[in-house]
Amino acid sequence: MAKCKYRTLAKEMTDIIESINNCTNEIENTSKIVQFYFYGKKIPIDVPPASKKCFEKQVKAHALAMRRLSPSKELQEACRLYPCLGAILPMTICSSSQFTNKTLVTWWGIKTSLPRKMEVLANKNYWEILLYCPDSSEISYEIDWFEKENYVNTFTFQVQSAFEIIRRENNGKSKIRTNMYQHSLPLFKEVVRKWQNDPEGHDTIPKNPATIFAKPFAPTATDYIAHAYEKVRIILRKRTYRNYEHLMILWKNYLEELIFTDVDWNESEKKFFIKQWEDNFFESSQNNTKSDEGRWDQSMAIDRIKAGKILKYFIDSFLGDPIKRKKDGDVACLLWTLIWLSQNPDSENITISKVLNFDTANISKETPSIVFDNEEVEISEGLHRLLKILRGNATEKRPHKLFRNLTKDSLEASLKKVSRDLFKSDNASVSPTAFLSFPHPLVNERLSKKQRARLRKVDPGPIAGFHRREILKELRKSSNIPI
Repeated sequence: MAKCKYRTLAKEMTDIIESINNCTNEIENTSKIVQFYFYGKKIPIDVPPASKKCFEKQVKAHALAMRRLSPSKELQEACRLYPCLGAILPMTICSSSQFTNKTLVTWWGIKTSLPRKMEVLANKNYWEILLYCPDSSEISYEIDWFEKENYVNTFTFQVQSAFEIIRRENNGKSKIRTNMYQHSLPLFKEVVRKWQNDPEGHDTIPKNPATIFAKPFAPTATDYIAHAYEKVRIILRKRTYRNYEHLMILWKNYLEELIFTDVDWNESEKKFFIKQWEDNFFESSQNNTKSDEGRWDQSMAIDRIKAGKILKYFIDSFLGDPIKRKKDGDVACLLWTLIWLSQNPDSENITISKVLNFDTANISKETPSIVFDNEEVEISEGLHRLLKILRGNATEKRPHKLFRNLTKDSLEASLKKVSRDLFKSDNASVSPTAFLSFPHPLVNERLSKKQRARLRKVDPGPIAGFHRREILKELRKSSNIPI
């Protein structure tokens, strides 16, 4: 029965791969067009926009001219071989009074995109669809797993984000300068009074509290908050006056609260500001952070293309001989399962051991979902079909493991061998735990779990709502209108 099960698994997996290949070929054929993006450098307000018929003639005339007159041989050849698509980018509207000659003419600029640029996107799209593990009915232009992250990784979003970060940073620093421009001695007196009545402190409280104000960490009457903060940080770093350490920590924390009053920064931004300040007056940070190296790097999140290539390696190996390479079939299904579990932000407590111990009860019969920690996690129809084959006819009374051919050690050994065969230039191989983080868009980069989580939390806003599917619809239409 097991042999028949894995033959059936191979057939279903072959159908999924063929559907993905057909979809990718369609996208590649659709995207083999030359794209012209027209934009008005200047346009008088009293000039009506170009009609659709007029614009089509403009695109056709430009395409015909590029076949002969373009200084680029590549563009000439592309215009002869492929259809051409034209689009108008948003234009800057100016009043006609701004033009000295009063001529009602639109001065056009143009940007050109050649088919080879779209080929790169089509290849990237292939790996994204493969990671999804779709049934043939799910393969469409609506798979938008990575839609927001794709936009986050664009130059436009990064420039906008940089300007926003600079604006917030400047606003925050402006308020910090105002906050630090306060005399600190009256504030220190308040902290000393609190310190004297603090039951949690272990400091030696003198009989005469006035002696505290003569210590090097105490501010003078002319010291502002900035001076006081530097004083207390230096004394804490030197580890002198240990009998007043609790007081100094109370004073330092209170000063930090005052420094960031009304500053709209998150905790990481505040810590970064403090660290920069610390580096300035200590010349180096107190905490020497260690970089992830060696075996620890193996568990760091990998990019989509690398994850797809590893997955495809096991798929091809299994399909080459489904009976002798049952283990590779199990690995492929396991990796798909991990990708889907990591895609769900609520499944943060995933471990390799838990997934290896999946049995009949973890696969829903009716809906395409996995039962994990008593919660249902949605998966694709394609993956659900594969897992139901591994599940077989087992009942809840007599459950069996889904991945019976795998152990933790054998899985790690398989990933280690495959990742080194595929990525020989990489120093660290890929561990199964790398699949506990959702694959990211930064090619050839390894991210820690914190870095990956931070990237997924970025919200690109409503502008990312212009989905790829809308662009592809236009491309499909244009491919039927040769020029």
